[in-house]
Amino acid sequence: MLVTSNFQWPENLFDRPNRFFGASERFVAALDVEWTKNYQIKNGSRPFCYSLVLLHWPHDGDDLSTYPVSFGFKSVYVTQEGDEAALISSLDSDLQAWLASDSVLTGHQLSSDLSVVKNASTRTLVGIEGAYELWRTRRSEDGRVFDTRYDVDHLPVGASRRLVDVCGDVKLDVRQPELARGSMTKLHRDFLEHGAESIREQLLTLNVRHSLSTALVACLGMGLVSAGARNVNQLVHQEMWDIVEYVRSEHFERLLR
Repeated sequence: MLVTSNFQWPENLFDRPNRFFGASERFVAALDVEWTKNYQIKNGSRPFCYSLVLLHWPHDGDDLSTYPVSFGFKSVYVTQEGDEAALISSLDSDLQAWLASDSVLTGHQLSSDLSVVKNASTRTLVGIEGAYELWRTRRSEDGRVFDTRYDVDHLPVGASRRLVDVCGDVKLDVRQPELARGSMTKLHRDFLEHGAESIREQLLTLNVRHSLSTALVACLGMGLVSAGARNVNQLVHQEMWDIVEYVRSEHFERLLR
């Protein structure tokens, strides 16, 4: 299992002060899990990567054209079949720590992400199950979860609830050329077959971009910020160029213009 992060202590995102966050600071956290899809057998879908993105809680008057200034991220990726249990344990620990905080968690159809992880394990997952229960009760007065697929009807969005379409509707540029020739599942299969680091880095970048754009839509949907146009890939480049070689490539730089 490979962990990539711009945090000093990526194993304790919610427990310690990090490069971006104080020990008791409130923030917006976004989760995106990717999995291989197999609907022919029970619990046939298997998680192979997840990313968590953390944003400082917005200030009054912030809008998406300038917020956030930076973001923190953690990406966990399965590099061989035996890594799945470690990935699930890592995510469960992250979510247990989140449960103990007072911060908001967001995701795009988050219930599906949590269900796939839960169904892939035979043990009790306190963090996963706790997050799922808060997803179910998210529309209560003290809700701590926001879903950018189901909770955005009040935003100026069209009929499609695909994340890329929702982002386009609210003027977030989230171009993802990595998917021009296939799906996340196909890219992951190619990585396992050929072991090309360049493919894994594209998947990592896609996953983080999904989490980051979800966090931005959630901030808008929760009324924490006002609307504004933003090139999300510029933010990705800012925080990942010195960590992920693909983000430094000429191919990626075209997304910044």
